[in-house]
Amino acid sequence: MRQTLFYPGEGGYWVVECPSLPGCVSQGKTKEEAVENIKDAIEGYIAALVQDGFPVPPENFEALQLCASIEPRLNEIECDPGFRRMMDRSAADFRAGRTVSHAEVRRRYPKSARGK
Repeated sequence: MRQTLFYPGEGGYWVVECPSLPGCVSQGKTKEEAVENIKDAIEGYIAALVQDGFPVPPENFEALQLCASIEPRLNEIECDPGFRRMMDRSAADFRAGRTVSHAEVRRRYPKSARGK
């Protein structure tokens, strides 16, 4: 038995993937169709691994559904002047076609502006 994740895709389709089998993704017009399609995809994925002599990855995916509202924290972050400066600078870099390394982000912005 494999765990799967469903989420809405483009054009009203449902996308479904199997995290324990990297790249095993399918879709369907309905959730029911997506379930049937991912079953076929999982069977084919595992059959191809076995046929080619590769090990079948174990099921190792765990999920935790969080039911907490993050709206108050998002409002607090978005109103922070340091956060606004960081986002404005990032948008300007993006529009200018500049890429910025993780190290450069850390240098430019103190921890407080990154929400830590």
